[in-house]
Amino acid sequence: MPALPKENRTETVIGAFILVVLGFIGLFVFNSQSNFNPAVVALQVSAEKNEVVQPVQKQLLLTLPAGIKPISAPEQFDSDTLFEKINGAAEAYLAAGFVELKSQRYALVDNPDSWLEVFVYDMGSAKNAFSIFSTQRRSDAMAINIGQFDYGTENALFIVQGRFYVQIIAATTQDELYKKMKEIAAGFVKTHPVAQKKIAGIGWFPETGLDKKSVSLVSTDAFGFEGFNDVFTAYYTSANLTAFVSQRDSDQAAQEKAAAFYRFFKQFGGKDQNMDISIQGARMVEIMESYTVIFSNGNFVAGVQEAQDKKTAVQMAEDLNRKLSEVGRGQ
Repeated sequence: MPALPKENRTETVIGAFILVVLGFIGLFVFNSQSNFNPAVVALQVSAEKNEVVQPVQKQLLLTLPAGIKPISAPEQFDSDTLFEKINGAAEAYLAAGFVELKSQRYALVDNPDSWLEVFVYDMGSAKNAFSIFSTQRRSDAMAINIGQFDYGTENALFIVQGRFYVQIIAATTQDELYKKMKEIAAGFVKTHPVAQKKIAGIGWFPETGLDKKSVSLVSTDAFGFEGFNDVFTAYYTSANLTAFVSQRDSDQAAQEKAAAFYRFFKQFGGKDQNMDISIQGARMVEIMESYTVIFSNGNFVAGVQEAQDKKTAVQMAEDLNRKLSEVGRGQ
């Protein structure tokens, strides 16, 4: 191979040197990016004033209490991407009116292994937020008195505040971390004030014997009946049965839905039962050794399920019917 001219050899050496330098620069940038967590807000020291300044994080979901810091980048999901975050549960949220989810992880400043994640679901309305909150209520729920509706467990808090459904879930059970979780929740409620109006459907049930914590809003296909949406349910401990109410667009729509629900039970083996009841048009079916009463009152579809005897079913249905008459149309 012929020798390269002197000027070409010089250019080759310079070129090789530049490539090596660029390689080191690339390696430095790669390592810096690998070790940099954009969610951790770094404290900067002002040389002139010698004071600590915390940069503003544009996407920060919350006003954080002292002693806690973000440890992950904030995430955001819409109806098309929600499954990426909560695969397997996304359909329930979508059916309940889900709009958007924002989430982020935080940890104690002096103990990064003690961390939690905050999920803020924008459900579009307070009614939708209550629906997903109530139908997912945990059996070990404890009142925490922070939001409009709320409860806590050993390592989690669940809150409805207006149209928002907030979950704060910790990786460990620790007193200091739980305290910070409550402070985060209280901060969110403070910065998202709402008119303290009750969800209308909660007031549709007679109070005697009612387990108030059991009141739930099923957004779609209640009791497995397709199209039976926006159905409030409540459990009565004294009667050992479930009552249900759903408001429809008109009296006729309520009558038609009640009739369709009755046929649904008949389709799956429900047997007609005679009963002495004051509610015009009410029907009773027996299925799986329990009794169901279905009726309409104005634009309400209502009834009781899983009653253990006819007398109890009739009594509860009549109490519910009187309550709905008191509530009146459009409440």
